[in-house]
Amino acid sequence: MMKSLILVMLWCAHQAAGAAVMVAVYLETFQSGVWKVPEDTLHNLTLSLGFNASEVICDHGSDLKEAQLVVTVMPDEEWKLDFVDTKANFTAEEVCEGVNKSLTFSGYYWGVTRLTFLLTHNDLDPYFTNSTLLRDDLMILVDRKAHALDLIFIIFASVFMLFNNINMGAQLDLQIIKDVLRRPLGPVCGFISQFAFMPLVTFIMGRIFFDDPLHRLGIFTLGCSPGGVMSNFWTLMFNGDINLSITMTAVSTIAAMGMMPLWMYTLGGKLLEENANLKIPYGNLAGSLISLTLPVAVGIFIRYKRPSWAEKGARIIKPFTFIV
Repeated sequence: MMKSLILVMLWCAHQAAGAAVMVAVYLETFQSGVWKVPEDTLHNLTLSLGFNASEVICDHGSDLKEAQLVVTVMPDEEWKLDFVDTKANFTAEEVCEGVNKSLTFSGYYWGVTRLTFLLTHNDLDPYFTNSTLLRDDLMILVDRKAHALDLIFIIFASVFMLFNNINMGAQLDLQIIKDVLRRPLGPVCGFISQFAFMPLVTFIMGRIFFDDPLHRLGIFTLGCSPGGVMSNFWTLMFNGDINLSITMTAVSTIAAMGMMPLWMYTLGGKLLEENANLKIPYGNLAGSLISLTLPVAVGIFIRYKRPSWAEKGARIIKPFTFIV
């Protein structure tokens, strides 16, 4: 349970002393930071109010049962979360006793929503007119529900793709790859298309079609990303040059280690008011490179040691790729 550092100052007449005493009200929640919840599921957001000078407020006797304090929660965009009730009503007595109240909600918009908590009613303060900010540091991250079928699908799909990458490696001709690298016209054309044409085009598209800087950054990031394994599958399906495709995929993934930071910190910085949080996914890039080159290397080794296996793999590679 985290106590907010943001305090709301209110005045309360101390009956015994007959003087005005400044008292601080704070809000506590049982969740803090980023709270990850699955979609379309009811969740209870538990709140608690407190007085910093409780010994002053909580000596008022029966008046505490009548005095009401209301906390209202507001998502940064109302349609992202569905609250059964956005208001939590406390009596001053309940605040003194540390009573918790819950607000029930569900989320159907995947992504992050910031919650703002306001004190919207306060009977203890005769001069209270406007809503007062209590805190705005709780983020709700709505994610899709996890199903057992998801895990089964991921395992089978990963095994199929691994097998297919090995089989593609078994169909490669190392001499052709060496010739491609000696006269790299194809990789150079691919490099220019991937890391010059695509970033510039997606930057312009973002400016034309989107107003939100994050949406512009999203499509621009896509344009700066290297080609993936699926491009090799499509090349194989349509009788393209699989040797060139796999070579280009490896080259573009390696090049992305330098080209993505270059574009993201130049044009990408212009798409956000603050670009301090931009992070290049070096780990994902390295993982993508390993997931491509390691199975392909195994396939090349199989072709070298067991040519008959490579020939058998050639007979099933297209229908198997179509299934994948």
